[in-house]
Amino acid sequence: VSLPGILNNVANKRLLKSFNSQPIVATQLCSQGDLADFKVSERYRLTDIGDLMQVSEDGELKHGGLKEDRATNQLRTFGKTFSLTREMIFNDDLGAFLKVPDGMGGRSARKIDQLFFTRLLSNPVQPDGKNLFHADHANYIDGADSALSIDGLAHAIQLFLDQTDSDKQPINVNPKFLLVPTALKMTGRELLKSVTLFAVGDTDERRIPTYNPISDEGLQLVVSPYLSNANYSGYSAKAWYLFADPTIIDTFEIGYLRGKRAPTIEQGETDFDTLGIRFRVYFDLGVREQDYRGVCKFRGE
Repeated sequence: VSLPGILNNVANKRLLKSFNSQPIVATQLCSQGDLADFKVSERYRLTDIGDLMQVSEDGELKHGGLKEDRATNQLRTFGKTFSLTREMIFNDDLGAFLKVPDGMGGRSARKIDQLFFTRLLSNPVQPDGKNLFHADHANYIDGADSALSIDGLAHAIQLFLDQTDSDKQPINVNPKFLLVPTALKMTGRELLKSVTLFAVGDTDERRIPTYNPISDEGLQLVVSPYLSNANYSGYSAKAWYLFADPTIIDTFEIGYLRGKRAPTIEQGETDFDTLGIRFRVYFDLGVREQDYRGVCKFRGE
């Protein structure tokens, strides 16, 4: 009588263990929020308009203003079922059974990255009618100079720091993460970890400082195979990105249903003509971009 309940508890623990042990890139780069239902959720941010003004002699303070920046997110449910057959129960083949929740936990974690990189690489259109990465957003550069190098990374950091708010005033936010495909992993490490730089090419009699200023920027390298995976529209083995700290700017948001930030596993009813026990796994997720000012893209070619 207690067998289904015991198995459900064991399967749930194994699934959560596998889910928590799977590295997820998106949770480093994105903010996380809770949504109340499955309808399109309007995500508003109130930003102040106008700088502080000098107080007049009569002590009157001038009125400022607020502007709503709008973004959206929407949850979808992703899930699967699996079964423990009567034969597996009698054969005590629980090892084979427990591989299923292990796999489901890993796949649930990877689903977050799949949704994030699908959205990132598709370069979706924003409420202003322009793509997420666009020259008018001052967050996109292409051409030969956009390859990942010391000069390219220095240019990207400048582009990031020059980003402005709705008043065209600098937001003064530093990039925190350098996101690269696997082909650029070692190049990224060299750029961020090297202490010195040496000039190559034509000889120059001027003394060249052997110091790598990029190493003092505090950038963290994040590597993902999704960026160059041909199953994703917009993939590239050369493009790379800078992201701000998601606690400062909501570049992307991972939405969950009412705080449930892990997949759910439940025992389900089987048909009368089916021998065994059935389980189901489901996860409510939504990933959408929120603010283009906290991320920039260099095409790398």
